[in-house]
Amino acid sequence: MKKIFNLFLIISIFCNTTLTITSVTKKPIIISDYDDVWNKKTFFLNLFTTFQPLETKDHTFGNLTLKILDYGRRYPILASYIPWLIEYIGKARYINQPIHDLYKYLKKENYFIIMATNKDHLLYDLSIEKLGNEIPNIVDKVFVAEPQSDEAAIAQLQAFADKPTTPENYKNMLNRALNIQETNKIIDVPYKKPAQEYYNYVIKNVGEDNDMIFIDDNQENVAAFNALQKDTNHLRLGIVYDERNLYQFVEDIKNAGLVSEAKDKKLLDEIRYPGITGAIKLTFASWFGQKNIQAQTAE
Repeated sequence: MKKIFNLFLIISIFCNTTLTITSVTKKPIIISDYDDVWNKKTFFLNLFTTFQPLETKDHTFGNLTLKILDYGRRYPILASYIPWLIEYIGKARYINQPIHDLYKYLKKENYFIIMATNKDHLLYDLSIEKLGNEIPNIVDKVFVAEPQSDEAAIAQLQAFADKPTTPENYKNMLNRALNIQETNKIIDVPYKKPAQEYYNYVIKNVGEDNDMIFIDDNQENVAAFNALQKDTNHLRLGIVYDERNLYQFVEDIKNAGLVSEAKDKKLLDEIRYPGITGAIKLTFASWFGQKNIQAQTAE
């Protein structure tokens, strides 16, 4: 009788474990971009990047931090200001609260939240130093872009840093950039979006047998992710986050089954009508909507 009881207990534990795993894995993994989705640039950084794009087509250096440091090497008079500029670019951000609230809600609903960004590791760290632990407490893994840099170009940066006339803050910033290491949670990807290799790298680390929904503000990045659907039976759905068309974004996340109008209207209104201007629009929309309902009822 004892053997039968033990066997029943083992079967019961196995069944419960299987159900738990199934209930978790049936939800798609959420993969989100970082810049201009989860966080936003401050007004002055946005203005600066509008007139002076930070990214260039020069592939000598694998990340933006090293490209900026190279300006200091080429123009030594600027070297002492370069670390300040890097800090500013990294930290001149603020949390996009409606999207943050969406991901916080999905986390509570037992979705796995992954971040996949073209930001390099150092700039990501700087942004988190400014924004605090709210975002790291939600994400399960962060994938940052760290393509390989030209070794000769790196040697030139190091040679400049070794000069006695080079400012100490420049040396410290270069040393930090060259020696930053990935962790269990922050993973360096040797590619950039929209390269298919970038997505494949992320998917292999997350688990190829999972369904995935990818949210990005760049249409090209989303199209590249959607193209992965043809090679798998698992869901690979990309959704564009476009601040000029937030109604469409809301419809897309509803159609993906992440939220519903009936259950999550307050959250969806927060996304559709962000900020003070949005709150005013929501007030008018609610007021006129109620008037229309009353008029239709009277008829």
